[in-house]
Amino acid sequence: MLYVQKGHDKAGTKVKLVVRGKANDAEVVKMPFVPTHYYKG
Repeated sequence: MLYVQKGHDKAGTKVKLVVRGKANDAEVVKMPFVPTHYYKG
């Protein structure tokens, strides 16, 4: 999860991430990006 500049915040936007000095390709997706399996009772 990270912050992006306004205008780059639409789902499907391709972005570059720099993690520990290495550039990585990424794509903006809607939350939640991991399915939850919480019990809601």
